[in-house]
Amino acid sequence: MQLLRDLSDFKVINPAISEAALNSFRNHTIYLDEVHIALAFFDLDVPIEIKKKMQANLKNQFPSVLIDRTNFWSLDFNKIQLYDLVSERTIDFFTICGLNHSFLQQPVEQWTKNPFYRTALKCAEDLTVTNEVAERGCQLATTYNGRLYKDQDKLNDLVITAATDRKDKPSATKSAYKIM
Repeated sequence: MQLLRDLSDFKVINPAISEAALNSFRNHTIYLDEVHIALAFFDLDVPIEIKKKMQANLKNQFPSVLIDRTNFWSLDFNKIQLYDLVSERTIDFFTICGLNHSFLQQPVEQWTKNPFYRTALKCAEDLTVTNEVAERGCQLATTYNGRLYKDQDKLNDLVITAATDRKDKPSATKSAYKIM
């Protein structure tokens, strides 16, 4: 949230850069949805008082604020707190990850002593952001293709051939390629 506040405030200094950065972040609002916001429970930079309000909001059917691509530009990020994004659906994070969330019933100050909290913390620390992995994979493929085919026409022919082949044989199994 602080990054969004800072980017929003940067409009005063450089509106073009602020808008470009915010527009880029707009494509990644999933990190602020009511499920993924559970990761903030494990952030050491989030004050205990904020975590207590997050914990209290787990009882709410809906979050106070929804951040998505459709309302992104109309939001005042200086007025939104992490706890505004929490709802009963935040528990889904723990269910999806197969984690026991009973520590959430305890006072926040006691979480670090709870073995279920420590297990969930380890899981949160070990998460790999798929988008970053996918972007690196795309970059690797682009670099490889650029070196493999210096001639753009040959690269285009290869892409067209691959697309046609996938259309003709949508199943990429050995049996799909057997000579009849």
